[in-house]
Amino acid sequence: MPEVNLQTFKEMMNKATFHDLSIEGQLHSLNHVVEEEKIEVFYAKNAFRDKSFSEVEVLIFEKDALLKFDFSIERSVNATIHHYRNIEDVKLTYNAEGQGMLNIKFAGNEQILLDSSEDLGRRNEECKKKILSVFKLLK
Repeated sequence: MPEVNLQTFKEMMNKATFHDLSIEGQLHSLNHVVEEEKIEVFYAKNAFRDKSFSEVEVLIFEKDALLKFDFSIERSVNATIHHYRNIEDVKLTYNAEGQGMLNIKFAGNEQILLDSSEDLGRRNEECKKKILSVFKLLK
């Protein structure tokens, strides 16, 4: 299986069972707001699980900020920028048996949880490596 990056994510979502014209448009919208050359780590949540497309989140970790994208049923892409300077706490849980979990807490009590056992379906090992890469980027 190829690693999930922005391009493979869009290709896989286009083939997913919840694909419709609005999804194609939303995925195309990412091209207008994402600068691929700035991506340090690409992370997709709920993308390969039994979830609706509106539950999918794309997290793009750049050098100084996290871009969080979700997809609304109104056929739009919602983007939020979280600057790393606003991080209050980062907690990593990581073990050799396949579990990786990273909890990022921002000022204002917003939290983002990355969980290798939940986020990328059967891609647990890839997910765990991405969690470790995000941790190294943030430390």
